Amino acid sequence: MKKIGLLFFLVIFGIFTISCNGNNETKINPEVISFEKSEYSLKVNETISLNVIFSPENTTEKDVEWVSGDKTIATVVNGQVTGVRKGQTTISVISKVNGSVNATASINVLEDYSAEVPVEKITISGKNTVELSKNIYLNIKVYPENAKYSDIIFSSSNENIATVDNKGVVTGTGIGKCNIIATVEGTTISEKYEIEVFQNVVSITHNIPSEIVERQSVEFAINMIPENAKNKDYVIVSKNKDIVMIEQNKLIAIAEGVCEITISLLDGTLTEKVIITVKKDVAPQIIIDEEKTTLDVNVNYNTEFDPLWGIKAIDDVDGDITSKMTIEGKVNNRLLGTTKLRYKVVDSTGHITKLERQINVVWDYAVTFIGHGGCYSGIMNSEDAFINALTVYGYQAIECDLKQTKDGVFVLCHDDSFNGISLASATYEELKNVEYTTTRGGISYTTKLCTLARYLQICKTYNAYAVIELKSSNGITNSDQSRMGALMDEIKKSGMLDKVIFLGSQYNCLIWTRNNGYENIPCQYLVNSCESETSLQRCIDYKLDISFNVDDSYSNSEAWIARYKDAGCKVAGYTFSQYTDAAFLQKWINKGLDYVTVDVTKPYQVELPIKVVKTE
Repeated sequence: MKKIGLLFFLVIFGIFTISCNGNNETKINPEVISFEKSEYSLKVNETISLNVIFSPENTTEKDVEWVSGDKTIATVVNGQVTGVRKGQTTISVISKVNGSVNATASINVLEDYSAEVPVEKITISGKNTVELSKNIYLNIKVYPENAKYSDIIFSSSNENIATVDNKGVVTGTGIGKCNIIATVEGTTISEKYEIEVFQNVVSITHNIPSEIVERQSVEFAINMIPENAKNKDYVIVSKNKDIVMIEQNKLIAIAEGVCEITISLLDGTLTEKVIITVKKDVAPQIIIDEEKTTLDVNVNYNTEFDPLWGIKAIDDVDGDITSKMTIEGKVNNRLLGTTKLRYKVVDSTGHITKLERQINVVWDYAVTFIGHGGCYSGIMNSEDAFINALTVYGYQAIECDLKQTKDGVFVLCHDDSFNGISLASATYEELKNVEYTTTRGGISYTTKLCTLARYLQICKTYNAYAVIELKSSNGITNSDQSRMGALMDEIKKSGMLDKVIFLGSQYNCLIWTRNNGYENIPCQYLVNSCESETSLQRCIDYKLDISFNVDDSYSNSEAWIARYKDAGCKVAGYTFSQYTDAAFLQKWINKGLDYVTVDVTKPYQVELPIKVVKTE
């Protein structure tokens, strides 16, 4: 029975205990305990209170044990410290739930202040750095120890950097340095203590790309925010050095793949991860900016042409490598025709890219230059004169004088004879090897008779207009046009039907051209003066152009020029000889001539009017 009774008592007691402790309240133990100051002073028989600060603030288990290091100097009961005799000791507070959590303060017991010893100086000690928005506690010591004073007044030299309360608690408010000043109230005794407010790194920034290319070397920069943070030291690591290696401030792509890069602060507070994809290396690209240029391009005569305008070479590794591009070929902007430019660029890994462009030098002006008998550099109507006119002088058309041999071969000669031999009395076989030498402009030239076929071939090669002056010869006169058909067959055979212009005073030959299905061949009626109603009406009736002599002895007024142009006829002027300067030619160009026949003046020596394209 006694055993049963005892068991019943224990059960009832356990139930009661469970009932009392079943409120589910969370117990929070202290992690750190501290005093407001590390040092306290009091006099004999004086009692002061020491307050304990618990961390975290919501600590529930606040039971502590108080201990005096020397009870003959000072005693302590529940935080109440009483001075016993002069001397130094310590007061400790220990958590009852965790004895390793404790705090200790120094206690100075002084003699009675009744002697009213004055303060001689004060000192400040403690940490001299504080993190932004955090606190530190300063310790003040007054000398001599038994000096009498009422209070210590604290102030900051710059509250935008740090503030201080009346207990010496400093709070960082901004990055920088300032002074905390402690002054004995009612005296001029003070002390300055420099405080530096710092901030740790809050974020890591970088310019590491997410994609690079095999064998590419990329410089990178790592930045810490804020820039003046204290813990900026870091380490950067590649987690796969077979894909990406790191050398100082460079990433080196080794092979195609994906690699993780980590940037970590040495104090372990922050880590930034970057995923880099290494792509396969490819050949560079030559890119044409279509808003600026095209692959093949027309360049107007005597205008500047930059072969790199609108062209770039871009490589996936080297970036813009336009400066490394080479160009084979050169455009002569004073020579009509086509030039092929061959572009080539090689990247740092040896890949080659090529591009070919066709550059066409064209004549897009309102006036056409006709070389008189070719040009003055060579005998008139000779191969040399024709080629020089096109390659040296830059004319768009060359004029020749058409004649015939006894056997009907069309040859070019201003006169009826060549080197004293009558053309109409000799066959081409008899004439083809005859050489003629003369001096022109102080230079001696020698030439052979040039055929119409060869002349047309030269014009075709250089894409020039063939201006054929129909001189009087068998079947090509005002009274007889029987050889005009044979002439047209020769022109057709050469493939120059769309690049020929007829010129002549034998207007019936020009009319024959119109009446025999060659309406598209320009025909220039050759006169000394255009101021003729008959000439004007003839041009209107047969859709002829007019070509007149610019010699000042003939009247060819601007008013008459305008009448021809109003009637839809083009106007040509001849001949601006080797004795005429560019200013004289410019005067006639300004009058609105469509063609000028010249000997030596080059097109770039005058100001050329741009062709106006009429739009409906």
